[in-house]
Amino acid sequence: MSSTEQNGYATQFLANPPFGETLAEQWFLSGAEGQNSTSYHSPFKFSAKEKDIEMRSIREENKKISTPEQTGYSYFGARYYSPELSIWLSVDPMASEFPWQSPYTSFDNNPINKIDPTGMAAVDWKPEVDEKGNTSYVAEQGDNAATLADQFGLTQQQADRLVGGREVKAGETRIAGEEAKSVTGSDVLKLDLNSQMATDQRIIDQAVFAMDHSKKKGDLGFYSTGYFGGTKYKNVVNASGSITIDGRSIPLELQLPLYRSATFDGSSKSIFLGNNPYTIKQTSGTRFPQTDLLLFDMYHPNTKNRMGDYRILSPRNGSDKIYNRLKN
Repeated sequence: MSSTEQNGYATQFLANPPFGETLAEQWFLSGAEGQNSTSYHSPFKFSAKEKDIEMRSIREENKKISTPEQTGYSYFGARYYSPELSIWLSVDPMASEFPWQSPYTSFDNNPINKIDPTGMAAVDWKPEVDEKGNTSYVAEQGDNAATLADQFGLTQQQADRLVGGREVKAGETRIAGEEAKSVTGSDVLKLDLNSQMATDQRIIDQAVFAMDHSKKKGDLGFYSTGYFGGTKYKNVVNASGSITIDGRSIPLELQLPLYRSATFDGSSKSIFLGNNPYTIKQTSGTRFPQTDLLLFDMYHPNTKNRMGDYRILSPRNGSDKIYNRLKN
């Protein structure tokens, strides 16, 4: 990565591995011969988050320049990150929601495919459905019109209309499905899988929402493209997170098929996914000390012929609770 000044002359060069550690860094006195030279060292580096720095002045070839003395820590909003150690330097404020994972773990140990824009576990406009099948979207900590637009692939104008200029309060601000329908044409807002807001937990929340909503409508299942946007080429999405049942947070891993890449007949590239688990099977593996599989039917979107199954992995001591929750 390199940065330049307004005339296009390089001022800084950095080389970084996936977790953001600086392997090499160079600064340049920029400017064409006979012009004033400048040297700017941006504190916004690999992560685009500002590093803590103190500037010290030195002289090089009779030109006074400033170079940074850095702690190496980047501030993400909720806490500091050390790229050299590849960990957060304090506990995640939402750590109680993710008991199966170290509160210091960064990017789910997968920096190629995962991001963490705030340094805190995902908060979202959580989709809900009531007993009558009415949808709504409830704000959580840190939400606003911008996060609504990003999460569901809306324009900022649409999000502003839905929020309506009101103060967004976590757990209190609620956008009704009818409001969403009046602005977007549908009471279901699709989670945009190409957004940085499409975290593992949001994918799980959206899938549970899709199951609940489609069951309230009396359907056998739901179309993947009816609840998720940006599904193209995302054949199967693996999401690790939790589901809260009776006040208990139970970890799980969802393996969700979303896109049919081999559709030579030109048929829909959506998938019709069953909304009820049909069995629990014990299995071995390292995901949990003792693991169960909850299996769901998967159907062709046009013919509704069964094509196989998809699954949720859960610890054995919580699988019955998840099964009963999703079966109802």
